[in-house]
Amino acid sequence: MDKVNETMQREFTLDWPHGHTTREGHEVRIIDTNFNGCAGESIVAVVQSKQNKERVITNHANGRYLDISTISEEDLINKPAPPKQVVYYVNLYKDGDGFVHACREAADQLASERRIARKRIVVTEGEYDD
Repeated sequence: MDKVNETMQREFTLDWPHGHTTREGHEVRIIDTNFNGCAGESIVAVVQSKQNKERVITNHANGRYLDISTISEEDLINKPAPPKQVVYYVNLYKDGDGFVHACREAADQLASERRIARKRIVVTEGEYDD
């Protein structure tokens, strides 16, 4: 899915732990969730522009800016969750072999006397080298 379609599909959840942006990609700071707007808005948010200027917008509880069904660049959406990082331990041997283990204890326990090093590596899921 391309970036535009992915942004259009992203939902808004008020308690999302990774923060929010507008659908257009501007950083958002939610400052009130009990607002009683004349068009039914309940969220007051500060939007930061690309020039580091701030402005205030009001949105409906589902994150929508204009009304509860129209999609707008000012809609609030969840930021993507950061990629997950995983730690592995690799036993390295002089003949070029390497054996990967999920924990240090297992790497040490399963190492043979031929081991020349144990390395801790951190892998970001979905990231591939050339």
